[in-house]
Amino acid sequence: MTDRSAHPRIVRFAVATIPALLCAMGLFTSPGATAAERRDPAQRKDGILTSAAELASLPTSGRAWDNLLAHAALAVSAPDLGNQDDPSNVRVLAKALVYARTGQQRYRAEAVAAILACIGTQDGGRTLALGRELGAYVLAADLVGLDAADDGRFRAFVAAVIDQRLDGRSGIETLRASALHDPSNWGCHARATLVAAARYLSDEALLDQLATRLHDWSGRSGAGFAFKELWWQGDPSAPVGINRAGTVVSGRVLDGVLPDDQRRAGAFDPAQPFPRENYVWEALQGTMTAALLLHRAGYVDVFAWQDEALRRAHVWLHDQCGFPAAADDAWVPHIANRFYGTGFPAPAGAAPGKGLGFTDWLYGSTPTPPANPPIAHAGDDASVTDGDGDGSQAVALDGSRSSDDGAIVAWLWSRDGVGLARDARASVVLPVGRHVIALTVTDDAGASASDTVVVTVVARPTFAAAIDFQPARSVAADGYVPDSGATFRAQNGLSYGWNVRHPTARERDLLADQRLDTHVEMDRSSSRWEIAVPNGTYAVTIACGDPASTSTVNSLLVEGLQVADPDGRDRLDVHELIVPVRDGRLTIQRGSGARTPRLCFIDIATMPVGNG
Repeated sequence: MTDRSAHPRIVRFAVATIPALLCAMGLFTSPGATAAERRDPAQRKDGILTSAAELASLPTSGRAWDNLLAHAALAVSAPDLGNQDDPSNVRVLAKALVYARTGQQRYRAEAVAAILACIGTQDGGRTLALGRELGAYVLAADLVGLDAADDGRFRAFVAAVIDQRLDGRSGIETLRASALHDPSNWGCHARATLVAAARYLSDEALLDQLATRLHDWSGRSGAGFAFKELWWQGDPSAPVGINRAGTVVSGRVLDGVLPDDQRRAGAFDPAQPFPRENYVWEALQGTMTAALLLHRAGYVDVFAWQDEALRRAHVWLHDQCGFPAAADDAWVPHIANRFYGTGFPAPAGAAPGKGLGFTDWLYGSTPTPPANPPIAHAGDDASVTDGDGDGSQAVALDGSRSSDDGAIVAWLWSRDGVGLARDARASVVLPVGRHVIALTVTDDAGASASDTVVVTVVARPTFAAAIDFQPARSVAADGYVPDSGATFRAQNGLSYGWNVRHPTARERDLLADQRLDTHVEMDRSSSRWEIAVPNGTYAVTIACGDPASTSTVNSLLVEGLQVADPDGRDRLDVHELIVPVRDGRLTIQRGSGARTPRLCFIDIATMPVGNG
């Protein structure tokens, strides 16, 4: 058993430079048996993905077929190999599969048109996009059988594009280089596409090379791969694509981890729960596709390589990380279940992935759903307020009341089809507005159920008030409402006033600024003035004093905050302060050392977010 007690050292970039250089020159071979020795030509199957004979035995009814048919019916307007998120490729694959099963010519015509239309669309894209997108078109071409002229054109394109320089990761600029040297999901997608291309082009040498590199990546040897941070490697001195069997680090099981994609979740911390990093499933999309295609090409032991590395990767995600496949990864476990006899959750009708899908129909590994599917409970509708006024608010989602007669193994929270979280209880940040959040739960038999909850995020209310303290006969300054010493009550659209009536109010007729020319005197030690406000933080300006007297000391206590008169006895003082309110009322009292303070006016406004 591999163990190490210390954290892996942080390395920004690690690559076996000499082997990588030799690989690029075609002079490096990995240790161990060659890929050719592991290939059994007698076990090679017709068809890169499947054959006419195999398809003839598959059903044309049921949820999996309906899912395939629905994707085949989707339009493909402008295939784009430079767009890593273009769904056209798997739609074309769906059309090709439906044609190959039914013989309906319209699906073939649509597939052929899209296959030819994708030629040349990779320019300006990244190697990741080409690795994700191209493979499905190659599989589709093999299924529909292009006419001689079209086939020649497409073959020439595929043969050339795999060596075209594109925007790459870590300086790896071609699809071929990515497949041979990139250990991340970029290289995994590239290997899958290149395996399909090698079979389509009958390039046996390339096929052997790709098998060797997949075996190396699976844990045999990391030589020649450009690894980045080594935080999740079982042995940082000998990094690999999948941690070897028995790997334990600081008492935590890392057997089956894909370190170069798990690192995207941050450094390994043995004291924390394992983070759920979706890039790992992204890498498995490409790797399981590559393994499937290699198996059909005669590499019959591919799923056994490195102590069943691909099965161990699934086990770690399910058992250690609690992170089963969902959304566009849910087709992947169908392959594992088919070749390992496992029972990983694998629902029928799973969405296709980046370069493959419809494995529920091709392999049908979904267990029969129980008589009672799960019951999803997304919680009660809720309304929350944007507490800090920044336009969004963290909201707690709780699906723990969902139930099943077996066990619920996966939760997926989504909004408008976009995943938000994958836990029974989750905290998500939502913008101000009304949101319908969907919860989909999947049980251990692969059955699913959904429920929705409506969450409304209400904008934080803003508040502003301007009070002019003055005798009842005076006219308030523009934009201000008067206070003439009355007790607290609703008035002038607000609720404000004194704890007891304060009748001493004056207008001096000495200043042009009406706000400063009038006041109400805090003429007793218990004087208290209040105004009702929403809880929050406020910018407050208070003017105090008397233009006809220098006897006042205008020290105040504002929400418990001592505000001292900065210059002692004088005529007028203006206090500007930021005041948090937690009890629904902003309160002003006489402060320490006050001498008959007199309130002239007060301005109150909700404090802008980001200030204070």
